[in-house]
Amino acid sequence: MIALYYYTLAVLLISIAAAAGCLAAFVVTHRQTYGWAAAAFALYFLDVALVFRTDFVLPHRKVSCIYEINSPVESVALGSCLLTFFWLVVANFLGKDHRIAIAPPLVFACGSLAALLLVPGGRWMEFTFFSMRSLSIIALLTYLALCYAVSEDPAERAHMRQHCRLYLAVWICVVGTIVWNVYFQLIHDWESGSPLPFLPERNFAENALLLCCAAHAWRRVYRALHLRYEQPPRYAQNDRRSTFICESATSFGSHYNLSPREIEVLCLILLGHDNRTIADTLFLALSTVKVHVHNILRKSGCSNRADLTRRFWHSS
Repeated sequence: MIALYYYTLAVLLISIAAAAGCLAAFVVTHRQTYGWAAAAFALYFLDVALVFRTDFVLPHRKVSCIYEINSPVESVALGSCLLTFFWLVVANFLGKDHRIAIAPPLVFACGSLAALLLVPGGRWMEFTFFSMRSLSIIALLTYLALCYAVSEDPAERAHMRQHCRLYLAVWICVVGTIVWNVYFQLIHDWESGSPLPFLPERNFAENALLLCCAAHAWRRVYRALHLRYEQPPRYAQNDRRSTFICESATSFGSHYNLSPREIEVLCLILLGHDNRTIADTLFLALSTVKVHVHNILRKSGCSNRADLTRRFWHSS
């Protein structure tokens, strides 16, 4: 029991640390994706904290109460808010209208309430109630897959591919969550089997999903803060494509030992500007821009701009 207690504290700590990191990135970069992610991790902290009302406040529960759903109202409310922030993260990430985040939480809330009111009490009610979260995440993952499949923008597809490991990890964790629920809520005999130190509504596979998301968030936060420390933005970037290209160009330039000025020129090359436009944008002589372009091609081992663009998108 004491190990489970410290495990729960660790999950809470990871949740709040991820929220703090995302909040710091939001303050520095002003990118809404980090703000929504910070809110999601903070809400998951509250969601996990509900366990103290059951596992630790009332540890000696009767077997007849095993399948009672504890804090159903809070669980539905927090789950709906979590889904809202998840969809807001995705909407901001893809540049979609934020209104797509309205319907999924409402469907989740209606499904959860239907499970409470329409499914007979016991194993199946608990399984149906807690499976709503997994089904909602599957719907979100399916939406992302469809967006990737129909997109014809190489920048957007490359942007999405940067997160493919997280995408696969979330799929694995969601499947694990469903398998966990099937075993501990439908198969395991809690009445005659050996007693376990947790209730069937607890799901450690869901905690693993949090760990995957938190690790990915910390990695992105570190990269965002490191880029701002090494090279603060010198001009506004008002669209997602420009932001992605300029951030990726910094890593690309570091790999090929490009100077800060050459990285700026590289960004504008990738945005489709010719030498004259680059010279006017950066207030440089045309001959200076030509020298920078020559050095970029030489250091990257590319023969022309088209070859450079292909190599950049391949590395991204």
